[in-house]
Amino acid sequence: SKVRAEEIAWRYHAERKLAVSAIRPTWIYGPRDFTILPRLLEHFQGPLACWIGRTDPSADPIYVTDVADAAILAGIHPAAVGESFNVAPDREIRLREFLGALFRELKIPPPRITVPYAAALAATLICENWAKLVRAKKAPELTMAGLACITVDQHVDPAKAIRELGWRPQMPLDEGARRTAAW
Repeated sequence: SKVRAEEIAWRYHAERKLAVSAIRPTWIYGPRDFTILPRLLEHFQGPLACWIGRTDPSADPIYVTDVADAAILAGIHPAAVGESFNVAPDREIRLREFLGALFRELKIPPPRITVPYAAALAATLICENWAKLVRAKKAPELTMAGLACITVDQHVDPAKAIRELGWRPQMPLDEGARRTAAW
């Protein structure tokens, strides 16, 4: 949906109906996140808590206020019109580092077991197909999007936003994790 919305915005820009600049944030986190983190943390606090696969993908979480700052700059900076900008931490942050910071703040012990990716994929496909078969009203516990979120590298380079907008993320990971956990 994000890609499609951006395509439509660029079409309006090309037709000179709308001045457009776009930001492409990585994994946004912070207080009032009702989507990704609550489900993830619920998993890691449950009896089936585990890491998936032996890799530690790049998650590049970006705190919500840093994204808001980038959006404001992209909206007011004259050089931003007609441009898109990656909004990410200025250093690569791995999934286990990010979740580890949240685990420390929430006093959640990190998982001790690791499930092979193939087993997690099979379980996810079963859950999704079962949900479709029974026409479930809510999302299944395991989804392909959720699996991708914790197994696929999500690293992007924010250099263009830093260079052209003068934007730089301000929230250190530990402080962002503290604020998120406090909420």
